[in-house]
Amino acid sequence: MMKKLAVGSLVTALSLVTIPAAQAVTLDPHAVPARTQITVRHDSGATVSTANSHESRPALSLSKLYLGYWVLKYGAPADKARVEHMIRVSDDNVATDLDRR
Repeated sequence: MMKKLAVGSLVTALSLVTIPAAQAVTLDPHAVPARTQITVRHDSGATVSTANSHESRPALSLSKLYLGYWVLKYGAPADKARVEHMIRVSDDNVATDLDRR
């Protein structure tokens, strides 16, 4: 099973990530599943959030981001191809399989 990871470390790691505009994803915060919370804070200070962004929840799915980062850096090509799906739909089965590998 996935190990719990420190949220502060994740925030630090994600703050170092820059996504080129060509790879940017358009997100409608009203079209995500009810159990999903998203907040995007832009360098300009603008913030876009889902309606439930203020609710507290366990951070278990955040560990998928760490796992995905590791797989993209060190993993086999077939495993790398599974990372986007794992993150996009928070697929626990894919995460468990990649974690075992």
